[in-house]
Amino acid sequence: RSRPESPPEVEHHTVRIEETDVPYIIRRNSRLKRITLKIHGNGTIEVAAPFDAETERIKKFVQSRTAWIAPKIGLNPYPPRESGCPHETKPGFEAGSSPGTVEIQGHVIPYQIIRNKRARRVIIKIDREKNVRVVCPLHVRIPEIATFMNQKADWVYENTIGSSRPLPPRREYRDGEIWPFLGDTIITRISTGDKPSFHKKGKELYLTIPSDFTDYHKTEVIKEMMSAFYAESLHQFSLPLFQSYAQLLGIKVPLIKMRDQKTKWGACTAQSITLNLKLCMAPTGIIEYVIVHELSHRIHPNHSQYFWNTVEQIMPDYRDRKDALKKEGYSWVI
Repeated sequence: RSRPESPPEVEHHTVRIEETDVPYIIRRNSRLKRITLKIHGNGTIEVAAPFDAETERIKKFVQSRTAWIAPKIGLNPYPPRESGCPHETKPGFEAGSSPGTVEIQGHVIPYQIIRNKRARRVIIKIDREKNVRVVCPLHVRIPEIATFMNQKADWVYENTIGSSRPLPPRREYRDGEIWPFLGDTIITRISTGDKPSFHKKGKELYLTIPSDFTDYHKTEVIKEMMSAFYAESLHQFSLPLFQSYAQLLGIKVPLIKMRDQKTKWGACTAQSITLNLKLCMAPTGIIEYVIVHELSHRIHPNHSQYFWNTVEQIMPDYRDRKDALKKEGYSWVI
């Protein structure tokens, strides 16, 4: 009776992240020696702590981990300034990420500065949505970046505002959404259940999502299942093509892999050929072109005239298919 009141084994709290109150659970265990934090697959945040850990100490621990938590639950796409940056207190330096703008032809184009300790020089990256990022080493000053962007303003303009390339479609990850599939379309049918699963029936793809998932994690699991479905379907479709075209070229069928690649539609190594799983959204003729292209690399591991002669020998109209891939590929996004 003289002992102080023991803290509860389970507590429910919230932490403020990006103007959002994010709930989390504290679970105490007498066998633990330190405080740990875990985010479950359904988005639930759980903190495990020693039995004698004070609540305020645990709350401070969670608050100190908000930068790590935020991107994992769909908040704050850019991490805050890194506390370990050796230059963060000096004028002209900003660690982590920071915004900037460049003006050209009466337009103001925004960009995001991303500092990376592995970067060796300043480079500009423009994604499919025409968002501009400047990746640079930690030591580069803001005025140097501004000067660099002014020098590259014409190039940035040509690839953003001045580009005629349309923006890729925005996925909604909802029931009844239409997705491209092998030159045709497929409709998603979404329901809730115990665990993630998918199966195709006719022109519909049935997706099951755990009912206790947060909205952010529901979107993530839909992306994962769509990627798995495309990878599986593309492998089934492409295997007979690999076999027939390899026979025409007089080579063995290599190990075939499917992967979600950002910049390449295919890749050939001494051990295998990898196809971008998003090719499953393409018309079948384009998929055939990529397969012939990569198989030809088994004979000519370069892009010499001999290589293109081999491609043309197997596929006389490869140029049309290649052009179609460049023209339509922007729209195949998951």
